[in-house]
Amino acid sequence: MIDILTPLGLLLLLIGMSAKLLRLTAINKKPHLHKLMILLVVTMAFIPFADYSLFNVLYGVVGFFSLPTLALLTLFVLRQFGFVAAELNQLTKTLLATNAVLIGLVLYPSAIGFIDLDLYALGYSYPISGLFAVLILMALWFKQWLLALIYILAWLGWLIQLNCSPNGFDYLLDFWLVCWGLIWLISQLISKFKGAQLWRKN
Repeated sequence: MIDILTPLGLLLLLIGMSAKLLRLTAINKKPHLHKLMILLVVTMAFIPFADYSLFNVLYGVVGFFSLPTLALLTLFVLRQFGFVAAELNQLTKTLLATNAVLIGLVLYPSAIGFIDLDLYALGYSYPISGLFAVLILMALWFKQWLLALIYILAWLGWLIQLNCSPNGFDYLLDFWLVCWGLIWLISQLISKFKGAQLWRKN
């Protein structure tokens, strides 16, 4: 099987990070030069030095990207190029983060034997379509159309095998998405706690 999602995700990551870092320099004031430098940096990432390119190193570290992670990276890149509206709303982020963390907290311990039920093994068969359907219906229930689209694309990605894994869970979430979800939820809890503290003081 050919992995499409992860190389595409890494390319988006390289473009987005290059654009973000270059915005901190004087080059940002010259749009054409800014875009040319991004192209140069991304191109350099594919050139091997001592038999390894930055792209290959990142590929080895990342492992794989799920489709929701790819969606987040796409929105990140769009924001770096001035599309300010390319952002998930608060509820969509909360639902995506909560789903990723809850599934990850059961999936990863079960995959390494801490839980008797091997949940990951269920991802190889069509019953996982039920989980995709539940997540899509949940997103539609909350009228989060973009989240529903992300889950639909993840489902279709699994059906047509867009990465090197035949397991549906690998299209639904990955380690990096779970980490992002944890950070997002913790940041929201801290923000609410600080808000409650200010309200009590006033």
